[in-house]
Formats: sequence, C-alpha cells, structure tokens
Amino acid sequence: MTRYVLDDRYGLRGWQGLPFVLWDRIAKSPDFLPKEAFLALLRCDGIEDIDVQALPEDQQAHLAYMTQKGIIHECAGLMPLMPYQSYRTFPCRFKSSVHWSITGRCNFSCKHCMVSAPHAKFGHPTTAQLLDIVDQMAECGIGYVTLTGGEPLIREDFWEIVDALCAKDIGISVIFSNGHLVNEALLDGLEARRLRPGFQMSHDGVGWHDWLRGFEGAEASVDRAFRLLQERGWHADAAMCLHRRNAHTLRETVNHLAELGVSSLKVNCIQELGEWQDAAKEVALSQDEALQAYLDYLPHYFEDGMPLDLTLDGAFTYERDEDLTSFGYERHCGIDPEGERRLSCSSLRTSMYVGPDGRVCPCMAMTVQEEDEAFPSLFVTPLREILGNTPFMERCSCTIGQVRDANPECRECAWVDHCHGGCRAAAYNSTGRYYGLDPDQCHFFKQGWYERFRRVVEEHGVRMMELD
Repeated sequence: MTRYVLDDRYGLRGWQGLPFVLWDRIAKSPDFLPKEAFLALLRCDGIEDIDVQALPEDQQAHLAYMTQKGIIHECAGLMPLMPYQSYRTFPCRFKSSVHWSITGRCNFSCKHCMVSAPHAKFGHPTTAQLLDIVDQMAECGIGYVTLTGGEPLIREDFWEIVDALCAKDIGISVIFSNGHLVNEALLDGLEARRLRPGFQMSHDGVGWHDWLRGFEGAEASVDRAFRLLQERGWHADAAMCLHRRNAHTLRETVNHLAELGVSSLKVNCIQELGEWQDAAKEVALSQDEALQAYLDYLPHYFEDGMPLDLTLDGAFTYERDEDLTSFGYERHCGIDPEGERRLSCSSLRTSMYVGPDGRVCPCMAMTVQEEDEAFPSLFVTPLREILGNTPFMERCSCTIGQVRDANPECRECAWVDHCHGGCRAAAYNSTGRYYGLDPDQCHFFKQGWYERFRRVVEEHGVRMMELD
C-alpha cells in the first residue's frame, strides 16, 4: 500500500464542460486532464492508502508519470491536503485571465487613445466597484489579470486593489503603463507583496514619443522607467504605434530599446478608433505604406543581430529564444472538419477584457463598439452568468468554420489553407460584423505581401515556422 499527496504547488479544479483540471498555483495555468488521470489524482490526498497494483493499468501509468514530474509525492504519515488544494468547481465556463482597465482616466493626452482616456470616456470606477469585480473574478476561478487603463498607476487606491487580488490568489502578470509613475517605491511595494509582474510601456519613436503622447517629457520619462526596470532586473516589453512621422525611426528605436533592456517590441499601425478618429489623420499610414516600411526595415533588423523580439503587426514575428520567424496572419487551418472546428482566435477562449465601465468584451479593441448586447456590464450582470452559455461566450468561441460560413468567398480563396479568419476585432470594427472578414489579413495575402516577407526572411537564412 502506498500513500500519495499532491504537491503544494497544485490544486484540483473544475469548470462547466471542463471538470478535470490540475491547477498550477504558481504559473496560474491549467492542465486539462483525462478523466482517469484526474480520478487517480483525487486519491492522492495524503490520507488514503492505495494498492497501486490493484488499480487499472492507465491509472498506474498516470501515478507513475505524475510522481516523475513532481506533481505528487509518496508520504509515510498523514499529510492532508491544504484547503486550496481540494477539488473545487466553479459555476461558469473557463477563463484564465482578464485584461482589466481599472480606470478610464490618464495623466497623458495621447492623440490615438483607443478608450479616449483624455476625455475619460469610459469613466473611473469606485473602489467598491473594483473590489466587487475582484470578488466576481475569484468566484469564477480567474487565475491572473493584466492591469491597464487609462493609466492604472494614477489610482489612489492602487495598493488596495492589488492587495485584494493577492488575498484572492489572483496573480498580476503585466502592468501596462506610460511609465511616468514607474518608480522605486512602486517596485518596492510590489516586491514586498512577492509580486514581480512584467511591464509593458509604449515608446513611439525616438524624438516623436512626446508628440503622440501629448505630454512634454514623456519620452525621457519612459526611458527612465525602462532604465530603472533594467537596473533592478525586471522584465519589460514595449509597444510602438507607427505613423508617417515616426516610421523612419524604426531602426533607431529598436536599437535604443534593446539598449534599455527591453525584451520585445510590438509595432502596430494606429487604429482609427477612439481619439484617433478626430486626431491628425494626415499622418496615418495606409496598410501598404506600413507593410513597405516594415519590409524596408527587416534587413537592418537582421543586420543588427535581432536585438530584441519583434512583432510587426501580423506580418512578421521573431522570437530569439526559439530562433524562429513566424507570420501572425498565417496559420494552417485545413479545409477539413477538424480544421473548421479550430478557434479563429485562441486567446479569446481563455482571456477577456473588462473595461472601466464594467463592460466585458472578448478583447480591448472591441470596447469601441458601444451598443452590443453580447457585451454586458459586470455592474449589472454577474460574471458567473456572463461566462455561462451566453452570446458573449459564443463570440469567444468563434471557429474558423463560422467565419467561412459567414463569408462564402473564403472557401474559394487561394489562401484558405493559410488564413484562420483574421482578427475578430479588426473585422468587427471595420465591417460591423463580428464574423466578418479582416480586411488587413485579406490584403496581406491577396496583394502579394506574404510572399515578399517570406522572401526577405529566406534571403537572410532565418528559420521559419513550418505549418502543421
């Protein structure tokens, strides 16, 4: 007879439709197990004596594997599970994370703000409202949040919200900030709580950041913040919004950020949403102009030794750890039933966005669509209900087949086996149809840009991800 106990890193969880989950409390990540493996784990409670040889062969194999991986341990005496380890089910379907705007206000006046923070369009929720959202997320088994705004660090109750998340064992993986309030005291406070989230801050081109951000000294401020994070060994990523005036700075900006210890840069064209609808549209790049700017820069990126991870819209991604290039617009989906059942956007199934007005959307870029009954507010409808069998969750589970059904021309397209339907937010915002076509993705393939990007990568001998 042998007695096993679950390692204290793990707990046993279940959601509607996904009842057998091993939850990693440190990584805040699920492992969806087959039923037999989970039944074997349920017996590893530090109390029950197990006759391993009498178990079915598959359960014996599961126990051996989980012992090898350190998920369970043999124990001589009684070692009951901690309360957080015992099996718990949640009254909703599974979501692992929330991208959470805890305010619609900001200390900058960015010309392109998607949520119109210069005018606080979506408001500034009270402390009580935010604490209630924390409780709702805990009730639904949310593992971690990323905090954004507006500017999340302007809240006077910031630490109260952080402490509430800690008390509910909800992690903070990333803080999105303009960097102005990133300082020693902030990092000290996070470290005192044993938190070490990454930071993502924007840098919109050497010499041009202040112009876009509407704040004198913004560039010096974010450089200081990146330098501080580098000195203290914290992870930092950056984002850059490309327009006609800063496109020529792309090479200089990438190298500058790399020197500041930034791990990755994501470059996107400014979307005509929020503030940008009334801003200086004459500086907006067309898709062809942006793609050409990316293509012109790529040889320099390779020449400079790929100094940081880089994403250029959906046209190009390079990850240094993997030494691998991929194209975000491209994904093998097949034209068979299995391919049709794949999710058009896999991140929508596990994550969601909660705005400062309490509204829940599949992702932040959809928040500009103000009238949509599929996106209710947590101030009116409990999260456990929103995450049931609802129109919201149906949107989050959009498949490639559903996009093709809504757009019959997709099935006749020469690129059907490379295209996963595109970005739902891009389709929604440009066509008004959630299951519509993503015009940027269609353009990328149909106008020959895909072949041009592949050719540049091949010329520089960089390994490319192969389609499965």
